Amino acid sequence: MTDSLGGRKYSTDKRGRTMPKTSQGLSFSRNTTYYRQPTFEFNLPAGWACPGAKDCLTKVDRDTGKRTTRGPEFLCYAAVSERYPNVRNQRWDNFDLVKRLCKDDAAVIELPKNATHVRIHGSGDFFNPRYLRLWIRTAKANPEVKFWAFTKSINYLVDYLDTEGELPTNFEIQVSRGSKHDALIDAHPELKTATVYDRLDEVPEDQMIDFDDWAAQQPGPSFALLENQANRNQADDPDIAAHNARAAELIAAKGTRN
Repeated sequence: MTDSLGGRKYSTDKRGRTMPKTSQGLSFSRNTTYYRQPTFEFNLPAGWACPGAKDCLTKVDRDTGKRTTRGPEFLCYAAVSERYPNVRNQRWDNFDLVKRLCKDDAAVIELPKNATHVRIHGSGDFFNPRYLRLWIRTAKANPEVKFWAFTKSINYLVDYLDTEGELPTNFEIQVSRGSKHDALIDAHPELKTATVYDRLDEVPEDQMIDFDDWAAQQPGPSFALLENQANRNQADDPDIAAHNARAAELIAAKGTRN
């Protein structure tokens, strides 16, 4: 379904979420349920736009929808929804368009009207340094908007920070373990890291468990994620709430960023 609102084209994804297209032709998904505030998500094809992915690398063929994984142990959940042609087409169209935008060192990404929060890459990643800089320029051009992302393209982020010193204050990037570049995490302890654990009892007591991207949005220390297929309804889990209360006390007492 498509219609026209405010001069922009809109469609819906498989969950009925609004997907506005900007005048650049880029599609965003508007999510009003997972996050604490309405958030626009920008996605690229899983795997194909993930040069730092290692064991979780999963790709879905653009034309056939056939999925391939690197191994049987891990599956990128973002790739699962690409069995739907409309989702697959949206992500590939975005991929084609941003690759063209990357050729212009002054380009920025046009955001949906009234965007206040943008989650970059529920699917996909920073596929080259120019693309990372494209989003950084976009954040600088929209200081009133909060941006955040997870990345396994740790090498591109480290190179940028070594050159430029810091990200815009409205842009949070957390690096994810399980990448080709995990050694850079150990070499750069100042990086904000998101680590996935299978069970609650594996999570360090001084790490918050983020189940709605709240820790990802905010400046702060490294944090934990629980594998979501085995740990459902995390927002209502009293054990997670107790863990996070204790972790908050320890973080406050420590007074330093991991």
